[in-house]
Amino acid sequence: MSKTDQDVRNRLLVVRLPSMPQILLKLIELCQADEVGMAELAKLIANDAGMTSKVLSVANSAAYHRGDRKMGLVQALSVLGADMIKTLVISESVFQTFNGFPHSSSSDLRSFWKHSLTTAVMAREIAKKMGYPRADEAYLAGLLHDVGRLALLAAAPNEYGVNFLAQENENLCAVEQRTLQISHSDAGAWLIERWNLDSFLADSILYHYEPPARLVTAHGVVE
Repeated sequence: MSKTDQDVRNRLLVVRLPSMPQILLKLIELCQADEVGMAELAKLIANDAGMTSKVLSVANSAAYHRGDRKMGLVQALSVLGADMIKTLVISESVFQTFNGFPHSSSSDLRSFWKHSLTTAVMAREIAKKMGYPRADEAYLAGLLHDVGRLALLAAAPNEYGVNFLAQENENLCAVEQRTLQISHSDAGAWLIERWNLDSFLADSILYHYEPPARLVTAHGVVE
């Protein structure tokens, strides 16, 4: 590990990046169970006022609600269904966490999140077509695949500010390696490992530029 690489990692520690919210950690645990009951999801969401508000807002929107009376949480969960609820909780938890990163308020994150959401939806659909039983894991992996870019922006805003606005591709990784001696794929995987999330998430972030031929023995989500 080079001195500059170590310096960036030290700065990642110093900026005190936010912790992964407990609601997301619990949701990941639930999603890994063979059966995810609505009662468990309801209990999880009811303990978080912000998440409850988000679910009620979506359920009472014109897309789901046709009556005059506002739905309560139990009815809202029934109307939305387990898949939509998990998508909402995962997305909202990730947005809240990473929008709290240092320097994120000074950057336009709309295109970043648009790309991340598009990747998440595509990853989930691919997982379903592959018959992978935990499509929500694929959604989360897609949503987090570029988290290293936010981490590098927080740790090295002066050096990385311009690169953060650049188009995300394999060429960007080469530029990051040249200027910081660490790519956003490395930084993202390092961050996920520090959160003690399942290793497949860190691997999916670390290897998301690798050609499929090199990942034939990897976890299904990594592929």
